[in-house]
Amino acid sequence: LHYLELAARRAQHDYANETALRYFRAALALEERSGWRVEEARLLHLLGERVEEAAVLARLAALPDAPQPATAFLRADYAEAVNAYDESRAALQAARALAADSGDRH
Repeated sequence: LHYLELAARRAQHDYANETALRYFRAALALEERSGWRVEEARLLHLLGERVEEAAVLARLAALPDAPQPATAFLRADYAEAVNAYDESRAALQAARALAADSGDRH
């Protein structure tokens, strides 16, 4: 798993998003980790795979250890991409509130 994650992150660093997605999915097939699921959603967003992105966001929201601010920011990005601007605005406001509550300044 460690090497799958390293390969995925290296591929991301090199902008090889499809390759990174394959590595993260290989790791996720062996073990569920919310951080990897976040990366999967980010990569799907970059690749414009909206149907898959929506499914991954739903899965991520169901994980008990999902990082709430990151998940909300991802939902905002998705909603904006599908022209659901009111939903995007609401998700962004929720993300900001969650980030402020958690002390996240990023």
